[in-house]
Amino acid sequence: MKSPLIATLIALIGYGPPAFAQNIDYEPKIRSSCLDGTGEADCATCIGQVVDACIQTDAGSSTVGIGMCISSEWQQLDDRLNAAYQDIQRGWIVYRDTACDWEMVQWGGGTGGGPASVACMMRLTAQQTLFLENHL
Repeated sequence: MKSPLIATLIALIGYGPPAFAQNIDYEPKIRSSCLDGTGEADCATCIGQVVDACIQTDAGSSTVGIGMCISSEWQQLDDRLNAAYQDIQRGWIVYRDTACDWEMVQWGGGTGGGPASVACMMRLTAQQTLFLENHL
């Protein structure tokens, strides 16, 4: 009997689709303004400012509103994180492809160029995979 109750509570506080059509005062510009005014070392001070402002409003002060404020900020930050990962990875792929094209050219058009390029792709991809797995 606890499972349906827990699922309902989670939905109500905003960890899934909003259970109620409630408009919250979510202003991501607050984060942008904060980040624009701080250096890289101080940008962590901006974490939570959007949520804090959102939950101070009438719509954001209820349990549902708090959940919606937090969920909105989390989703937007997750989207930004994914975009940053994609940009970084695209840059790395350009590096890998260029490095492995160079490996192929070293064979002067000979038949060893293909295997050398593929081996380079495998090696650099493995190194990047291990680096990301160990550092993320």
